[in-house]
Amino acid sequence: MSTQPAVTLERVESWLTGEDLVFEHDDEGDIMVGFENCYFAFYMQAEGELLLARAYWRGRFPVGQMPELHDLADAHHQKTYGPRLSVLTSPGEEGQDSAILGTQMVEYVAQGRSDEQLAAFMDLVMRMNMRLFADIEERYPALVTWGDD
Repeated sequence: MSTQPAVTLERVESWLTGEDLVFEHDDEGDIMVGFENCYFAFYMQAEGELLLARAYWRGRFPVGQMPELHDLADAHHQKTYGPRLSVLTSPGEEGQDSAILGTQMVEYVAQGRSDEQLAAFMDLVMRMNMRLFADIEERYPALVTWGDD
């Protein structure tokens, strides 16, 4: 078996560029990709053994709705393999917290990945998250405040 090339953020950038996706880096060097309804963060952990992809939907819920959102996450986890859906608290406007939805997908990459394997993971991340967020938008249309311009 041949050795696969190491997975690096530079290779993630190369895939994003090949898909004509615009990205930037945050203060820690993580890759950020923004869409109208969500944004993605890609970064390495465990000394380069893990490639993590997180996504956050832009809709904001009242904190009081968190139990309902936890039920939504539980139902999601029972019917699908991924992504892992979490309910988070985020500082809102005027000092009022709100609940947001975030996801995470992790790939163990210590043995490297071919370009095809990395592309398959990246494509899976994008498609699964976008499908999940589209489902959430259908369920909570009043929270879709972008695109109203």
